[in-house]
Amino acid sequence: MKLLLKRRGRVLTLMTVLLALMALVLTACGKKNTSSDRQTLKLSAQAPLDTIDLSKATGYGQTGNVFESFYRLGKKGSLTPGLAKSAEVSQDGKTYTFHLRPNLKWSNGDTLTAKDFVYSWRRTLTPSTKSQYAYLFDGIKNANRVNAGQASVKSLGISAPDKNTVVVQLERPIAYFKLLMAYPLFAPQNQRIVDKYGKKYATSSKYMVYSGPFKMTGWNGTGNRWQFVKNNQYWDKKSR
Repeated sequence: MKLLLKRRGRVLTLMTVLLALMALVLTACGKKNTSSDRQTLKLSAQAPLDTIDLSKATGYGQTGNVFESFYRLGKKGSLTPGLAKSAEVSQDGKTYTFHLRPNLKWSNGDTLTAKDFVYSWRRTLTPSTKSQYAYLFDGIKNANRVNAGQASVKSLGISAPDKNTVVVQLERPIAYFKLLMAYPLFAPQNQRIVDKYGKKYATSSKYMVYSGPFKMTGWNGTGNRWQFVKNNQYWDKKSR
């Protein structure tokens, strides 16, 4: 799925994409199996998955089930808190402070902290990553310059003053910024896992850790079938 966002009509296009993703979120629907209390839902994919690397993916319709950012989409496309329990916006609309939920965990049990967001955004915008959706960071301080190799990744407008706080600085107010923060592209990544697996990272479901309500299994990088299973480390696992 291609995202073609022009400056004109950008908000409408982005909202359409996010609402479409919401329709695929497993937490919103399911068919109960009468033989147990498990819920099973079979989904069709519009295209094969070539990677589950958030920084390199070209479509997020399926990965929205396994990766979560500051917000998530609830019923009827409503924006609800995700990994962030709350957020504050400066009076000029250019600084967002996100307060993460306490004791967040990756699917493998690693602690998930604010630094994981900083690492993820920097990795995506590093020129050598060649992210096809890097332009969605447009408006975040120095994002375009970083992606063009004209500024250090450390100058990107995201910081982690402590393990549960993420501060994002914008170059200008962005009316749809909160909605954008529900998009999996802006979710955190676990640097320890990226470094551990190296070139294998995200080439198979077993070479990945997950921040969302589900984990992916059975995807080997080329197969057209995979499964989503409950992530027992997820902060809201009791309602899943």
